[in-house]
Amino acid sequence: MKKIITITILSALLITTGCKKENRFPSKVVKASYPTMTLLGDELVLLAQGATFTDPGASFIDSLTGEMGTVQAKETLNTNEEGITVLNYVAINKNGFESTVSRTIAITGISDSFDISGTYLRDGGTDPIAHVTKISKGIFQTDNLGGNVYYDPAIFMITSDSSMIVPSQYLTQSDAPADFKSVGISYDPAVEFHYIVLSAGYGNGLRTFTKQ
Repeated sequence: MKKIITITILSALLITTGCKKENRFPSKVVKASYPTMTLLGDELVLLAQGATFTDPGASFIDSLTGEMGTVQAKETLNTNEEGITVLNYVAINKNGFESTVSRTIAITGISDSFDISGTYLRDGGTDPIAHVTKISKGIFQTDNLGGNVYYDPAIFMITSDSSMIVPSQYLTQSDAPADFKSVGISYDPAVEFHYIVLSAGYGNGLRTFTKQ
C-alpha cells in the first residue's frame, strides 16, 4: 500500500511541474515592421583634406510601432586622411527589426586644377568608349566603367599622391553591387587607369582604359 501511495504522489508532482513549465514560456506573434529611413543631407559628400564635417544624421519613422527619431553614423570620420569612407546609419524598432541607409564621404588634398576628364578607350577594343567627367576636386565619374555594352556609371577619386580609389558602389544599369580590386593609374605618356570589377556578369579580367 505504501508503494502505491508513493507512486501516485510522484505522478501528481510531475504533472503539476510540467504544467507550470509550459506557462512560463507564452507564445507571442510579432508583425514584421521595418523603420523607414531618410538620409539628412547629401548622399555623396566631397571634402577637402582637413575640412570640418558636421554629420546631419538620418531620420526614421515606423508607422506600425509609432517610433520616430534621428540616428548618427556608427563610424567615425577623420578628415585629415585622404580616402573614401562610407557612413552607415541604422535604426532598430522595439521589435528588433532594423533598416540602414549610407552616406559616402570622399576626402582629397589634390589641387583643384587637377583634371583627367576626357574620352577613354578600353584596351583591345574600338567601341564602346568611356567618358570621364570631373564632379569636384579630385572626384570623377566614368559613364562606362566596364568599357562594354552595360554603360554602368561609377565614381572614383584621385588623391594628392596621384593614386586612384574606386569605392564599392551600386551599378544602376546592371542593377547589382560592385567592388573593385587591382586599381591603379599612370600619367605618362598618356593617362591610363585600370581595375577589376567584382560584380555579376563582369568576369575577373583586368580592364585598362587609355585617354584618347
